[in-house]
Amino acid sequence: MLKALKLFLRESWLLIAASFFFGLLLAVTYTAWNPKIEQNKTAKFEKQVADVVSGAKLDASIDGDFVISDKISTKVYPVKSQTGEKLGFAFAAQGPGYDVIELVIVVDANCENYLGYGVLVCNETPGFGDKMKYPFFKDQFTNITASELTLVKEGDPADKEDSEIVAISGATISSQGVVNIFNTYTGIIREELIKRGLIQ
Repeated sequence: MLKALKLFLRESWLLIAASFFFGLLLAVTYTAWNPKIEQNKTAKFEKQVADVVSGAKLDASIDGDFVISDKISTKVYPVKSQTGEKLGFAFAAQGPGYDVIELVIVVDANCENYLGYGVLVCNETPGFGDKMKYPFFKDQFTNITASELTLVKEGDPADKEDSEIVAISGATISSQGVVNIFNTYTGIIREELIKRGLIQ
């Protein structure tokens, strides 16, 4: 047994040393770059909110995470105008399409209407699912009632029911993914805001 161990160490010391070295290198690199990565994520989040509500800025997040499920929670940020007027709330939300979709959803001050959304992460099919970033699809979520949304496969986005979202042609799964994210998060966020006395 001892002989086998010595043979193993003699034959594999270089692999062990290399694994340790590169593991240490990755840890150091992550530690060094993590603050910058988080800073970039925050900047992107703020930019998406400002794109949804022109000139809006974020306050510090509300204390405590908002629990969406056993594995998912999010932070909610009050959104204000440049003069300090309360405009609503913003939160990051994610769910599956073909891949993971991450959005910034912005609701009004009473969480009764959607003001719109921005895209944080989208690796959906180029030319199809990634059109969730385009105004013709995004605008359907602007200034509509924050109720349960339904995806319809055909129709005119400009002439539809308030709660209906017309799918991107050829990208039903991605479109449904966006709708599902809205439906999954909004009710829970609203209930929690009421519980915390932040809305009525």
